[in-house]
Amino acid sequence: SATFATILNVNNNTISPGQYTTLTAAINAAVAGDTILIAGSSTSYGPLNLTKRLTILGTGYFPRKDVQFISKIDIINVTGGAADNSIIKGLDILTNNISSGLNFSGNTNGCEISRCFIHNVNGYPYTFQSITNLTLYQNIFENSVNINNCNNVVVTNNIFNSTIFTSTGGTASSNVIVKNNLFLGSVAGNTYNLLFSNNICYYRSTSLN
Repeated sequence: SATFATILNVNNNTISPGQYTTLTAAINAAVAGDTILIAGSSTSYGPLNLTKRLTILGTGYFPRKDVQFISKIDIINVTGGAADNSIIKGLDILTNNISSGLNFSGNTNGCEISRCFIHNVNGYPYTFQSITNLTLYQNIFENSVNINNCNNVVVTNNIFNSTIFTSTGGTASSNVIVKNNLFLGSVAGNTYNLLFSNNICYYRSTSLN
């Protein structure tokens, strides 16, 4: 018989708990191909550990409502192979004093991260490592982004507060397209195999104050 993907919801607000109150419980209950909706909350949901192919949907970084609760997590850990072709949208990633906030283990084939706000805590770059077919779309990055040993990467319609690299202390990436982004800091360093087009670069060396 045919099987169909399931939509699960997680909400850790005590006054209106969801189907699941922890992100870990929702992920454990999900099967590959399912979608998890994460409600906005004043409390972080902790780490997002992806060990299977899932679509994760949050509220986005600027939800249109009177009380702007957002879907906050501390870090994203993606297990390559098992979590290939996962989609992560609309999360506020706090990084919780962990070096990167975005950790990929093994070789990942297919990953989309979009409409996420990825904060800068310790000044470490956000590193995307050993990923084929990576899409970064409509995100806000508060710190540098390092795309290392990746292939077929599309980076579009993002806001960067710092630099983008395609090789730092590792193997250069290939087939990287960076277009239609806004850069508010220095633009690029250690870049290889990169097509850079139609971006807006606004760099201010001194304060306006």
